[in-house]
Amino acid sequence: MERVFCYKQKGDLIVTKHGGHYLVEDAKAQIEHHLNETSYLILKACDGEKSLEDVISLIVGRYKPKAVKEDVVACIAELKKRDLIELVDKKEFVLGFQYVTVPLNDKRIAVYFPYKKVILFVSFDTLSVIKKLQTGIKNAEGIEGKIIDFFLKLGLLNTPEASESYLAYYVHNPTRLTIMPSNTCNLRCIYCYASAGVSKNQLLSWLVAKKAIDWIAKNALKAGEKTLAVSFMGGGEPTLNWEVVKKTVKYVRQKAKLLGLKSIINLTTNGVVSPVRARWIAQNIDVIKLSFDGPEEIQNYQRPLRDGKGSFIHAFNTAKIFDEYGTFYIPRATITNYSIGKLKEIVKFFLDNLKLTGKSIIINPVYVCGSCSTHNVDRLEVKEFVKRFLEIQALGREKRVDLVVPYDKIKTSPLPKLPFCGFQKGNCFLTADGYLSICSEVDNKEDQRSPLFFFGKFDDKKKEIVLNQEKMKQLYHLEVTPKRRCQTCPSSIYCSGPCLVRGIGEKIAKNIYSKHKDDPCASLKENELNLALKEVGFTEEATLQCVIAQKLMKDQFDLVFNGVKDQVSFDFQEIQIKDRGLQGKVFRAVRIS
Repeated sequence: MERVFCYKQKGDLIVTKHGGHYLVEDAKAQIEHHLNETSYLILKACDGEKSLEDVISLIVGRYKPKAVKEDVVACIAELKKRDLIELVDKKEFVLGFQYVTVPLNDKRIAVYFPYKKVILFVSFDTLSVIKKLQTGIKNAEGIEGKIIDFFLKLGLLNTPEASESYLAYYVHNPTRLTIMPSNTCNLRCIYCYASAGVSKNQLLSWLVAKKAIDWIAKNALKAGEKTLAVSFMGGGEPTLNWEVVKKTVKYVRQKAKLLGLKSIINLTTNGVVSPVRARWIAQNIDVIKLSFDGPEEIQNYQRPLRDGKGSFIHAFNTAKIFDEYGTFYIPRATITNYSIGKLKEIVKFFLDNLKLTGKSIIINPVYVCGSCSTHNVDRLEVKEFVKRFLEIQALGREKRVDLVVPYDKIKTSPLPKLPFCGFQKGNCFLTADGYLSICSEVDNKEDQRSPLFFFGKFDDKKKEIVLNQEKMKQLYHLEVTPKRRCQTCPSSIYCSGPCLVRGIGEKIAKNIYSKHKDDPCASLKENELNLALKEVGFTEEATLQCVIAQKLMKDQFDLVFNGVKDQVSFDFQEIQIKDRGLQGKVFRAVRIS
């Protein structure tokens, strides 16, 4: 992106023709100007939308074909000298990324852009310009213009039009599909959000899956997507509807090829499959999340088979087959109060026994719902989880394996305020009973939340996917908390708002674990959270989603600010853009790539 300058008439001008010349009156300045026809045509063309090249092309190409380019340039210079036209920005620029500030002394302040990983050391005068850019600057001159040029080099600016089109991309038009082939399961996990296999034993039909793929492929093509993206996950264990999974994979590949799209297929599985099926998965699925809680004792206790026996050997053998084929897979361990004290042991087990270099391990704090109530699984203490998670980071760095929680990745979107909900960013779920849901956690019609969160279904008579467009529109704009409340929350730089299902949905279902019916954030803002934040250097309240992200951001900032380059485990690049015209107002930028 770059600045585009255009010429615009200046002041309140009145133009009248006198013979072969034109009289231009500047009412405000009380000055008269006499212009020839070429100068008049140039003045007329200066509407604030045309650049110098545009004006020259218009005059020489249409109005005055015999005119010489040099004469047109001379006329423009003369009009500018007479103060009849001015050079303005055609584009309005707005700050495309959020930032945090850290005062350095009484003259300077550090401005940190986590999404771009850029730190600026600036004066308070420059900070006022940055704040002004949040609402937009047009026709910038002097120091404002120089700062805009500087920020464009760093990629920190957007145009309002670009922002609007980026958001419009997602509206009412899901382009990614997650299929839930089954809500039955061969495990009885103590924390299963869906209580899979306990009461529901449904399998998705191939016809419904095929029609849903046709619908999502049409949406993706219309939206200009380059990829047809389809995923499989629970409800239950997807691979228990094996034939539908195999047919779906084959059909997605064929459909994508026919439409000129790439295809990507993801699978979340518990790994309790035969070696034959594990090998097929390794050869046919692009990205696999393997739900696996680690060492045998922990895995067998938290994820037993439906007959009560241990599932460890099945999940472990499947992981080894994935290693054998070089498959890209990510172990996902759910951490409960039972296993939190053994978090280091869990991570070491994965690192020592599986080939994970260059990959990730997801460390997922348990969300209390579903079967948790029957197994007395309570929520984790935030302070304890934060402490344990930060302790294991060195283990991952040593083996070049990312250890992540679902909330700790600083978003890289040019619009960090995109919603938290995947549906509001283009994803949706097909349930085993043929309904379209915004979330995997609302996976069947009997769920008390389904009237709110279902927006379509497979129609048996029409043999097509039928949508409730009005419901889709409502769900796209649905919010758990008012925007005005989020604007004052110190976590807003990371948090895109609470989960719709866990916020609004819990009120509907009267979840017994919701202590705060009127404030979906309140249960994440209790005293223990404040203690955890103080421990990592933040005293403000924040949501659980943000605790780890804030800590990692603070560590990253400290490393840059203190110049401890040898401790940075990723590529480090320092950019210094020197511009004397800035007079020291912005004198240094550091970017971590």
